[in-house]
Amino acid sequence: MKKLFLLLLLSLGLTSISYAGIEGWPDSSVCMWLKSNSGASVPLKEAKKRGISCKDGVATKISPTTVSTKSISVTTSSTSSSASSTPKISNKNVVTLVKTTDPNALCSNGEQATYTVKRGSTNKWAVIMPGGGIAKNIEHYRNRPNGLKDNDELRKFDVGIEKDLSDRGYNMVWIPYCSNLAYQGNHDVMIDGKKVPFRGRAIVKDIIKALDDELTKADDVIFLGFSAGATGISFNADLIGQYDNSRVFLDSLWFDKETEAFYKKFARKTDPCPYFCSTLFRSTQGLATSSAQGLATSCPDGSEPVKSVSADGTYFEYKCVSNINDSNTSENSNRMDSCDADWISCFPTRENFQKNGIEDVFLIWNIGDANFIPNQTDLMSSTKSDILFYGAGYSLRADKRKLVGFSKGGHVLAWDNKTYKKKYYKMSLQEAANNWIDKKGDAIVIEY
Repeated sequence: MKKLFLLLLLSLGLTSISYAGIEGWPDSSVCMWLKSNSGASVPLKEAKKRGISCKDGVATKISPTTVSTKSISVTTSSTSSSASSTPKISNKNVVTLVKTTDPNALCSNGEQATYTVKRGSTNKWAVIMPGGGIAKNIEHYRNRPNGLKDNDELRKFDVGIEKDLSDRGYNMVWIPYCSNLAYQGNHDVMIDGKKVPFRGRAIVKDIIKALDDELTKADDVIFLGFSAGATGISFNADLIGQYDNSRVFLDSLWFDKETEAFYKKFARKTDPCPYFCSTLFRSTQGLATSSAQGLATSCPDGSEPVKSVSADGTYFEYKCVSNINDSNTSENSNRMDSCDADWISCFPTRENFQKNGIEDVFLIWNIGDANFIPNQTDLMSSTKSDILFYGAGYSLRADKRKLVGFSKGGHVLAWDNKTYKKKYYKMSLQEAANNWIDKKGDAIVIEY
């Protein structure tokens, strides 16, 4: 249904997902897929190739890690939230698992978040925020695989655009998506009698703080995200934009003018997501949503919202008493003020990035990924306008091509070697992306 378009949009990384790009998936995702699709041949072969066994969605190495132990060090820095030193990584091509230092930087299973860093040969940095849908309500969180609630394995940076960056000598960083709310929040929600951390903002903030000296002095800083990770970049644009030379690469989530206008005109009164998604920004405030049809989901704590009529009498409102613990909330952890009291303004838009000083953007937004937009002609026009504005971007007629990336509509292409390297129109995504990375050559592909 159109009224659920945003929920579907944010969930694309988990629903209707194909095996495309499986070589780039973390071990936990391979095992999660096996858990839900027992006996599936492609994930089974991938698990065997990696030397992992999967039990209840959890990956376990059945042989020594394929990354040489000579190139791995594990840093378990002090848990003091005041620590500001950068990870102790000095050797080129060292893959390091680094533990966050802020006690609030927790995965949803309560573990201290860790992230992967690989030291390169240059003074350039690339920070990757992967996708994986969003816990849009309590029930959806319950049904999310455990692998999306805990830390990832060491990242090898050997697929798609991340391999190209690594081969160019970039220092690589992989932030785990274990927080379930598009890299936002610094609060707990009571679920089944337990406090569940939603600490995406705290995780991102702590990692950027740890790398601050390196990023400040870097010759180039690129933040890359796909699907929910692209949303995470825009939600944290204020942290990213503090670096003068920061750039962003967004694969498959973009709010062009037509998408934004459609949401504001139609979905604001019919989409139940804002009330739960407002937990991304708010702590103890009451949460609200509305519905033209008088429909609403349950409150974050599982209770039912209180129904009332809006001030103008045109629709129903559903108000919830928050069940969110904000005792861990720290400075800048909740983003509602930065979003001008309107959470949509923190989505990936030209205005959001300009406001936060980010002028260099490569966006991928294929026609067919946003198939809920009634006027696809206007969607093409507004997407084209944004790509031309930045002088960089990639947009195919995925609807006509029936192009499948991580899912239908050409959703996520740069993390799948097949779709990344194939020339569909004019030039491959790889060629366009590399021209943008190297700051030379044509970086625009628009198939309409």
